[in-house]
Amino acid sequence: MTDEEFVALVEPHRRELLAHCYRILGGLHDAEDALQDTLVRAWRGLAAFEGRSTLRRWLYTIATRTSLDIAERRRARTLPQYEVPPGDARAGLPPPTDGVWLEPISDELIVDEAPGPEARLSARESVAFAFLAVIQTLPPRQRAAFVLRDVAGYSAAETAEILELSVAATNSALQRAREALAARPPVAPDATVDPELLARFVAACEQRDADALVALLAPDAILAMPPLPLWLQGTDAIREFARNVLFAAPTMRDQRFAPAHANGLPALASYARDANGVYVPAALEVVVVRGGRIAELHAFLAIGGFIDVTRFGVPATL
Repeated sequence: MTDEEFVALVEPHRRELLAHCYRILGGLHDAEDALQDTLVRAWRGLAAFEGRSTLRRWLYTIATRTSLDIAERRRARTLPQYEVPPGDARAGLPPPTDGVWLEPISDELIVDEAPGPEARLSARESVAFAFLAVIQTLPPRQRAAFVLRDVAGYSAAETAEILELSVAATNSALQRAREALAARPPVAPDATVDPELLARFVAACEQRDADALVALLAPDAILAMPPLPLWLQGTDAIREFARNVLFAAPTMRDQRFAPAHANGLPALASYARDANGVYVPAALEVVVVRGGRIAELHAFLAIGGFIDVTRFGVPATL
């Protein structure tokens, strides 16, 4: 088989394999590394593929085991609110922490992939930040068992074969994973978001109006700013932080925004004007709305290459 024929063979599965690796690993960079290794392993092992399963399941097997190799040698990813105490709204910004935080993924990569009949979660539900944060607390094989069964929809026997476990061990891992999720169930965001809410958010940020921003928030709203180990909760803390730190920063005095989507949620790419008058990426701000108000704001900063906003369908500059 030629290189071109191999690419044509696996290309229809590339997007869903990347999303599968992402669910296990919680980071887009890690998922891309896992996918690359998966395709290399598949190319090298193609001659041994005997067609005892579908090509899709064979690729899922390689992708799962490759992801586990990565997951077992690095710490699980999380969000600041699950890792550090709330920040001081009057203090400055702490230095970033690398390799710790969940990373967002573009909606273009998480469309429903016609999962198996036993799937219990939709593609959108399975990339929600609260869901990812919970399953990242699980040991890697429990995590993989849950994703294979409840997201990809593989049977217990198929999952056991992929994980090289007995069916009993697989069912036990799945049960523990489901219990962990039930103990800390994610609260679903609003299914639809009023565009006017996002327009008012943009206006508040562009005008550096902390009161107008807080008026859009739920009383217990959370603001997090990965890769900084920082989060704040509540309208009072967020108002003070916005006034004294966020909107006071020289780079934030002239912002522009472009609409985007990430993890099944509305998002906004924010741009700040540099010394040359060009608006360059500052953050990808993913918005969680519940009850018509902003309940969570995840501002993934574009510092140090942590986020490439162009991966979310927006331009590199404005």
